Order: sequence, then C-alpha cells, then structure tokens
Amino acid sequence: MDKESLDTSRISITAHYTSFAWRKNGLSHPALTTGPGRALFLAAAPWMWLGRNLLGITDIETYLLQRHILMDHLMDRALEDGKPAQVLELACGLSPRGWRFLARNQNRDVRYVETDLPGMAARKEEILKQAGLLQKAHSISALNILEPEGPSCLEQVCKKHLVPGCRTIVVTEGLINYFPLPVVEKLWQRIAAILKNQGGGLYLADNMVLPKNDLALAVIKPVRRIIEAVARGRTHLHFDDDRDAVKTLLGCSFDRAAVHRPEDWAKSLNLPLCRSRSTTRVLEAWVTG
Repeated sequence: MDKESLDTSRISITAHYTSFAWRKNGLSHPALTTGPGRALFLAAAPWMWLGRNLLGITDIETYLLQRHILMDHLMDRALEDGKPAQVLELACGLSPRGWRFLARNQNRDVRYVETDLPGMAARKEEILKQAGLLQKAHSISALNILEPEGPSCLEQVCKKHLVPGCRTIVVTEGLINYFPLPVVEKLWQRIAAILKNQGGGLYLADNMVLPKNDLALAVIKPVRRIIEAVARGRTHLHFDDDRDAVKTLLGCSFDRAAVHRPEDWAKSLNLPLCRSRSTTRVLEAWVTG
C-alpha cells in the first residue's frame, strides 16, 4: 500500500473547497470560509457547469449539498426521542455541522466533538472562538484516524471526550474515498467497537460511485484528477453496488446498515438533483447495545 494512500494530511486541503460550497448555499458561517476555498471553487466551476448543465451529471457542488443535508437529516432523525446524545465527527475540516447542530439543539442535552489533524483542529478551534461560535457543549480535538495508539488515536480521543454509556453518533463526511478499502474497513471495525462500548449508536458516512454513462465518465474522470491533484493523492471508489456497501459494513461488526440515495429524499429534504442518476450515497450503520 503506497504512502500517499496513508497520508491523512492531504484531506484537510479539500476542506477549503467544501467550506466555500457550503457557505455559497447558506449552510455555513462566513468565518468558516477561506480565500483558497474560493479560488479552488472558481477554478473547478467550468467543469462543474459542463457536467451539470450539458450532461446532467452530479457535479461536486451538488454532491456536497446532497450528502451534507441528508447526513444532517439522518442524524436528527436518530435523536427524535430527545434523549441525551453526543456526536463525534472525524476529519471535520471546516464543516459547519457542529455549530449548526448545537444551534438547533440548544435546549437539549447534546454534545459535539469535532476532530481533525492537529493543524486543522487548532485552526478550527481558533476560528470558532474568535467568531463566538464555540459553545460549552462543543469541543475540538486533534485526531489521526490511522494512529493505532497514543493521545491522538481514535480510542484515546473517545476515552477523553465521550461520556460513557451516552448514545453516540459518529460521522465521517468526505473521508472514506481518500483511502483504500482495507484501511476503511479497519476504521469501520474500530468505530463499531467504540459504539458497542458506548452501549450502541449510529455511524454515518458518504460514498461516491462512478456514473454508468460514457459521456458522464468523460467529465467525471478529469474532475477526479483535479481533486487528486489538489489533495496530493489518489481517490478510491469502493462500492458500485449498494449491496456490497451494506455487506462490508455488516462484516465490520455493525448490526444493521442501509444505503441512501438522494433521489429517495429529494422531495422531503428539497435536495438538488441532476438529470442523470446521482453518484451520491450516504451510508447508515447501527450498532445495538
């Protein structure tokens, strides 16, 4: 397995692009957007326009909105009973999810823990503090998902920040497609074990699949190359068949799993769609107590 496939630092770079896309669509705070994010977004705009308007395929901006809104909804749906809960987001980047989640649940017993590599985690915490967005129930921690031990490994961060026995949701958005499937499976096994130790909980992730249309592939492939150039490494598309995604999650010790397509939620969540079938998938997996 090549070293670049195991380099988590490259993921933080793409956080700038996504932060601008979320802000452009009213989902984020101005403090969480950056100049590099705007530059990256504008550089990719011609390819996005071509794919969306001429070929009708899911461009990156649409993909980001579909996955972000759908994951937010599934998280909220899991907490409808109003019981205490906590959320752990891995590789959070400049995502507005923690701030938005606590803002809409300010009268409930909920906590939010965001994690990323030390540089991004420190930057995120400083941004939130300066903008007055960091609440008592909101914490930021350095974490490297590939470290098997030490203070920045997944298990130690959970031990430090999670309340034992409290219902837990783990979120990885924009993460798994940067790593080979064996690395992802190992991470999923660790997340399932943590949720089991917590007495049960929910895991949410996104996955991108390749379109079947040849013309769509002609646009997607160069866009993918752009993403890989910006992120300084390969991207990996793991599951073309949704049944394979469910089978893999169950094989990683989750008790049940499902795959959601934007088309199934377009009306109820007002999700943007393109003419062709979506390449966006949101994975939902549960561990029972």
